[in-house]
Amino acid sequence: MARPKTMRLDPDKMSPELREHFEKLEREKKAEKQSANAETEPKKTKIARRPKAQGAARPQRVFAPHPKSQVADLLGPPCLLPQEDGDAYHAIEGDFFKIIAPSNIIEAAWVRELTDGVWQERRLNQAKSASLKLGARQGYEATLNAILGPRPFFGASHGEILSIDLMKGKEKAQLAYESCAKKIGITQEDEIAVTFVERLKEQLSIQSAIDNIRRQRASVLAGIAPRRKSLATLLEVAAERAARRDGGSDGQG
Repeated sequence: MARPKTMRLDPDKMSPELREHFEKLEREKKAEKQSANAETEPKKTKIARRPKAQGAARPQRVFAPHPKSQVADLLGPPCLLPQEDGDAYHAIEGDFFKIIAPSNIIEAAWVRELTDGVWQERRLNQAKSASLKLGARQGYEATLNAILGPRPFFGASHGEILSIDLMKGKEKAQLAYESCAKKIGITQEDEIAVTFVERLKEQLSIQSAIDNIRRQRASVLAGIAPRRKSLATLLEVAAERAARRDGGSDGQG
């Protein structure tokens, strides 16, 4: 069976209203086709050349000054223990963020490096204090046990219990310690001095680690300006090369 012939309308025989209706449909169809082509065609982006004038202003920062989200998103979460204060860490990070004002991921890494250094120094200072406190408590326990008797077969000795209370500042434990110390001819100041000497090697080792962190921080801070200048030069060269490649591809097209 033959197909029926398609009827074609003669524009000259159309009424003005019908002609306007068909022209509108053609415009809408053409606009839809252009929109579909624009979505499928790859977009070409051109990299603008940086001004070479002396004293040109530095590009606007790309990061908002909110390091808790920005630096963590770029470099991952900081290495914190569950018991550590995350807000205190981010407060330190925020100060460095304002000072350095990073404009790329490399400069954001400087913020993380400096913050981690300060946090490690804080941990080491806490370790120094904990070491002395532990040594003092063990010294108090030994003094108390010398008078009150050795550790029982089960449970904690009287000296251990009183030494813990003494470190908490309880008056009853203080009076018991002073009584025992007097019987063996020592004072609490003597106990503290002996504790410091016994822990001196450990204290010096911790202090050495703290000094090393401080030297590293000073080196990073001193190197930011020249490293930032070198980085800006490298970015400028990369942008110019990309612009030349983009210009050459446009010329070939």
